[in-house]
Amino acid sequence: MTLGGLARVHLPESWRDLNVAGVRPVERVVAVFRVSDTRTESRLRFPFPLFSVKVVEALDGSYWASPNVAITTPDGDADWIGAGGDTIESALEACLAVFMKNIGEREWLQESDFVWVDPLNW
Repeated sequence: MTLGGLARVHLPESWRDLNVAGVRPVERVVAVFRVSDTRTESRLRFPFPLFSVKVVEALDGSYWASPNVAITTPDGDADWIGAGGDTIESALEACLAVFMKNIGEREWLQESDFVWVDPLNW
């Protein structure tokens, strides 16, 4: 059937049902949160005002959250973390808890203590 000379296209009910030859979505970005340090000015931990946490939904309906910054380990490697959950909020909360656990009691961190994700890969 055509509508104004255009073929009518079947619209899927969900992103999971998309059917395009050669490609298939495996997750979708459902939220991006901006996060700030809530400590007082005299006890800030982060040398930057904000970072972001992205939450994606997987094909199975679960959620995964990951920050766009990582703390470095004592040997200088980036400690990339993330966490999952049954809801957007539970994945975000779990991710932030792991992030803060990795920072531990460290204070007055410098830019060199962090590695930022490549925006094209996040």
